[in-house]
Amino acid sequence: MKCCNDRAAGTSIAFIKTIMKTLNLTSAFAVVIASSVAFTLSACSSSPKGSEDQQMVMGGPRIVNPRAQSDTIELNQYFQAKEPNAFFVDVQDFGGSVENVKLRFLNAPIEIPMDKVGGTTYRGELSSQQLKSMAVTGKTMKYDAKVVARNDRGVVSVSKDTLSVEVEAPDFKG
Repeated sequence: MKCCNDRAAGTSIAFIKTIMKTLNLTSAFAVVIASSVAFTLSACSSSPKGSEDQQMVMGGPRIVNPRAQSDTIELNQYFQAKEPNAFFVDVQDFGGSVENVKLRFLNAPIEIPMDKVGGTTYRGELSSQQLKSMAVTGKTMKYDAKVVARNDRGVVSVSKDTLSVEVEAPDFKG
């Protein structure tokens, strides 16, 4: 990687010479100023463009767009989902292969394994037993989850975005 280009270096030297002549500086003091300016300019010009992209590529799995098929999972009288309750996420890893993806709920001790369904897309679903444990009769409970992905090098990433879903259970009056 190049610290600075020739044009920037030439401009810096010319600038330093102008300052030295204008201020009539001694050579020792000029060396200190020249070093400071050169260091500052080389640091500015050597900062990598797209350093976030490089960190992402080297950092591990990239988790994109976690989503639920529905924001609310409505349960019937037997505490089973009336509609499918699938969750989806896209996971990319440019430096290796994705080995494990799961949806981890933050306010319930539940993890859902997610299976690759094609390309970079993974899918998971709450079991009827998990739904029963999340349900409260006559209430709508909100749960938040994050996606956790691990690659073949053991690097684990957690999604920045939180996925929210509500579990709505019927009320029994009797």
